[in-house]
Amino acid sequence: HVVDGQSITVELYTEIPLDDYGIPKLSHWAFIACRHGESHEEKRERCVQEKRDEVENFLAERDRQAKLRQIEIERPKLEKMRVILADQLID
Repeated sequence: HVVDGQSITVELYTEIPLDDYGIPKLSHWAFIACRHGESHEEKRERCVQEKRDEVENFLAERDRQAKLRQIEIERPKLEKMRVILADQLID
């Protein structure tokens, strides 16, 4: 499901890649969308899992980057608190 403000990447091809028999090679998304027969079920599931893994990796990296940005935003506040607290500590 697409959420308002979410980015979507669309890859456009200038030519369709063909296999050795001249049959168009399908992208993972096209294979998932167009191959519903039982003979393609195993490969379709592999494609779905690969895409799920890609999404999980993307989300994990996005979270990691967000945490790093938050630390950089909070760093000046932390430094100021250290100065304030250092004055209050007993040597």
